[in-house]
Amino acid sequence: MRAGSAVRCAVLSVETEWTVERALALGKDEQLQLFATLPPPAFLELTGEYRGHASTPRSAKAAAAQDDSLFDESSPFGFWLGKGFKATSASEGEGYNHCRKTDCRVVRHLRFGTRMGSSYLDGKPAFLLSYASFANRSGAEDLTDEVRRLASGLYLCTATTRTPDGGRSRPTIFLLSGPLGDWIGPDDPNRERKS
Repeated sequence: MRAGSAVRCAVLSVETEWTVERALALGKDEQLQLFATLPPPAFLELTGEYRGHASTPRSAKAAAAQDDSLFDESSPFGFWLGKGFKATSASEGEGYNHCRKTDCRVVRHLRFGTRMGSSYLDGKPAFLLSYASFANRSGAEDLTDEVRRLASGLYLCTATTRTPDGGRSRPTIFLLSGPLGDWIGPDDPNRERKS
């Protein structure tokens, strides 16, 4: 990281009034540099359902892949709307993704476990969403989201999967804002059992 970029991100993280639009307008490298400066949310801070905001991919190929995987109402996943969170103890919780389907129905699935832990990106504290906590397709890839607090009700997040060599994939970036409403729960709690 160049010194100028580090100074710019430090200034941005302290002096900028953050909005979803302003955070998404940053380039991916700037978003990652900003992520490294942020604290995690308190464990019980994320409660209820939050709106998801995907970052713009770097290439047309990556954008097409993102659209196919996250924003297709006719796909098994659906059009991603965001995530829901609930604490199950003082140190652990669970969550799900909520998505829109072609009939305007909202589905709640693709569950994950939550806990505080160390970031795969920089080793600093982060609020972790571990899909491996449940038996689902993302758990099989060891998808892990990391959440840090950008502003009140606004969170900058990364997502990585395990690579064949035991490392982690390049991070994708997204934001969460809210809460929009209360925790509703997954549509079928028995479909994705705890691992």
